[in-house]
Amino acid sequence: MLVPRKTQGAGARFLFSRMRKIRGRLLRRAGPRLAACLISTWFIALHGPGTHAGELTPASMARIGVVDERFQSYNVEMVEVTGGRFWKPYGPGTSDAHSDLYAYRAPIDLTNDRLRKLAAALAPAYIRISGSWANATYFANGVWRPDQASGLLAYTASVGGRIAAAEFMNEPNVAAMGAAAASDDVAGYRRDFQFFRSLMKQQYPDIMILGPGTVSVTNAASELVASSGVDVVSYHHYGALSERCRGTGAPEAALSETWLSRTEQVLTFYLALRDKFEPGKPIWLTETAEAACGGNRWAATFLDTFRYLDQLGRLAKSGVQVVMHNTLAASDYGLLDEKTLTPRPNYWGALLWRKLMGNIVLDPGMPIEAGLHVYAHCQRGTPGGVALLVINASRDMPRSLTLPDASQRYTLDAANLQDINVRLNGHALGLSAQGDLPLIPGVRTTAGALIFAPATITFLTTAASNSAC
Repeated sequence: MLVPRKTQGAGARFLFSRMRKIRGRLLRRAGPRLAACLISTWFIALHGPGTHAGELTPASMARIGVVDERFQSYNVEMVEVTGGRFWKPYGPGTSDAHSDLYAYRAPIDLTNDRLRKLAAALAPAYIRISGSWANATYFANGVWRPDQASGLLAYTASVGGRIAAAEFMNEPNVAAMGAAAASDDVAGYRRDFQFFRSLMKQQYPDIMILGPGTVSVTNAASELVASSGVDVVSYHHYGALSERCRGTGAPEAALSETWLSRTEQVLTFYLALRDKFEPGKPIWLTETAEAACGGNRWAATFLDTFRYLDQLGRLAKSGVQVVMHNTLAASDYGLLDEKTLTPRPNYWGALLWRKLMGNIVLDPGMPIEAGLHVYAHCQRGTPGGVALLVINASRDMPRSLTLPDASQRYTLDAANLQDINVRLNGHALGLSAQGDLPLIPGVRTTAGALIFAPATITFLTTAASNSAC
């Protein structure tokens, strides 16, 4: 936007003079691409209506909860471990997603150096090995038996491994989808769960029992929660079915409040069940992603990173202790491409969360509003420090917030929302030729108004001397 020269008065001349000076500083600090972006959005903000959301005061933000140190975790599908047919990734030649839902995949190579480096960067985390395919393994005469579970647990202990928690089944309220040979009704589930619970409490009392691991808000889910007797209430959530399973999720709605708030609506259902049948027990979301059945075509793009990080922010604020993304490296919703192990945009979002957001949750003092979501945690590993997550989900409106102190800024964006590549502070993120992760530097900002361009995700850290941190 340019103002015709003949209309410029003293105020306008002063404004453009200030902009030239600021642009010079930004060019030196952040590079030309980010400088141009910030200058243009700042200028729009001065003239655009409703763009300033208020002032944040990190030093006085109150502590409202604490999440598990492994709050951000992920799934590795059972089929990844054993090899088998799993949701077939979309490809350039995939015009009909219903013609062949599955494709064979060999067992994942857990010794792969790149895989181990990328997984280690998200540590500490829980790794959940499960999936509907696990339900169809080792039943006898329609009744679950502990033989195979006992062998697995004993072997794990013999090699020095540790299992933190176990769920009896994967999504028992839709068990038929996984060809389960037992527990296909509430009575069967109760019977078999008692076998499982007795085994765990007698032989492995240190392992937490999670359950029921149901998906969706149904009467069956309610009955299974009521049948539990668990240490932790667990549930699954997908906002939609993918195109493979004839779902209707559309990328046009991916930044809408309706879409982003679905995770909170489902949590409300399970919190009510937890409070009724297992009061005081922790609650974990042990499986979630953009869409069930492998994710939609845009699950691997920057567009889904808004859901991914917004979901973490919402659920931490609501008291969920652990959130497990499905999956680490399988199908379109994997954090990594399953063939190349290239990080996808959600991986870079996960890495920033792990680097910056601690497990003490703070009240940002600002409710979620249409297009602008702000979350606050104590900064990881920095006494007194505060980390903020600011999501501008508007496709066309910049927003601004005022901070009283200097901060380090980490802004994610992409050339196109459905791009598989993502930028940090204007620079493309990627692995080195050796497969190593890059440095993740912030850009220093001064106190005062900060502008958040449309369709961007920004982390901020500030030395706030917050006594809760």
